[in-house]
Amino acid sequence: MATILHAFCVVCCFVSAAYFCIITYYFRNVKSSIWFAVLAFFLGIHLKLIYSMNPTYLWNPAYTSSISANFYLATYCLVTFFLNLHLASISGSTKEKENIIYESVGIVMSAGCMLVPSSAMPHVYIILVFYSLVMYVVSMVTCFRLCKEHSKTFIYPTISYALLILLTIPGIIAFLLRKPYYEARLLVSPIFMFFHAIMLARQYSESINHSKKLSASLEDTLERINNSHNALMCTQMKSEFLYRSLDLISKKCDEDPYVAEDLTVSLSKYLRHTLNFQQLKGIVPLSNEIELTKAYISIEKQRYPHIKFEYHFPDPLPDFHIPPLSIQPLVENAIEHGLNDKEKDAKLSLSIISYRDSYHIDVSDNGNGMDEETVKELTDSLNETARIGLYNIHTRLVNLFGKGLVIQSAPGVGTSVSFVVPPDAVSYLGKEGADEKAE
Repeated sequence: MATILHAFCVVCCFVSAAYFCIITYYFRNVKSSIWFAVLAFFLGIHLKLIYSMNPTYLWNPAYTSSISANFYLATYCLVTFFLNLHLASISGSTKEKENIIYESVGIVMSAGCMLVPSSAMPHVYIILVFYSLVMYVVSMVTCFRLCKEHSKTFIYPTISYALLILLTIPGIIAFLLRKPYYEARLLVSPIFMFFHAIMLARQYSESINHSKKLSASLEDTLERINNSHNALMCTQMKSEFLYRSLDLISKKCDEDPYVAEDLTVSLSKYLRHTLNFQQLKGIVPLSNEIELTKAYISIEKQRYPHIKFEYHFPDPLPDFHIPPLSIQPLVENAIEHGLNDKEKDAKLSLSIISYRDSYHIDVSDNGNGMDEETVKELTDSLNETARIGLYNIHTRLVNLFGKGLVIQSAPGVGTSVSFVVPPDAVSYLGKEGADEKAE
């Protein structure tokens, strides 16, 4: 019976690894499932080794002299290592400092397990168990938090991690007392895999349904926009961008519903700000314009994954007002004309610098750049050519604050477009209104 149970658990792990590899390939969702596939594979190898290498054997030098004991310890550590990568992928914390440190320790320990002498194996095993126990607790807390904040589907991995904790504690006690016991993780592994499979299936179902609902809402919005040519002109919006974004969302719905959902939310934010016609002649809080710009960048990241976007803002974000649609078009212009042809190391920076009597807003790229003559022609065109884009921003800034866009560029270095906004921009708007009444 024990042999059948052991074989069943090992097969469950390898089948789960194959299943999640197929899911990864079909949905192109590497972040959320590839690490779990690798985790299932190494867990299967580890459970296979348990059949001939019970943890209590590590106290016996006769058993620890073989290389299989080192493999047993190494796979134990690797299982925890890939579990951490999987958790980071589903929680979005892949770049956190603590996460990187934990993963680095796991790599070092996995390699070190192959060199551990037989006399030190019991002590190393105890360290690995506590290392894994910490990971289980962190995983359970994280999944529970995600369950409360994002989706109820995370309740399944929360339960599976709780089972791992409950079955690991008696095991370490038995090991310290040198009492033979059956490896607890062997029993919980099929449940662990099953719960994660349910979570993934339900997450994909929720994301697909959510993306379809949001896409339907966006299509209705586009239909209304198409019936109003003035709407597109007032918002300085390019219809090609909208259709391109919808095509991208439609494609991602099949490839990666999680990304499709994020893109749909970003496009919704973009439309919400750009279609608020009541504020087009006024000024808006900086936070509104930043949210609009970030939504636009989130969409463009999928089209131009080679471009690195950087934000340099004061913390907290300053509370002042700027003309609407004054930053996003600059970012769009930098992508289309500065970085579109740059295939490597492309970078766009959005900076806000606080001075005593003004705020300096700058959009810079490291694209091809322009020579002095081209910069002069472009600067002159801001005052002469009535066109949508830079001209509208420049004219609005000049009318409000007396100063417009400043363009700096150098061939092979890049381009910077900046403008200055006073902290009391609201008072300038009042003056403009008074001037208009006087006329």
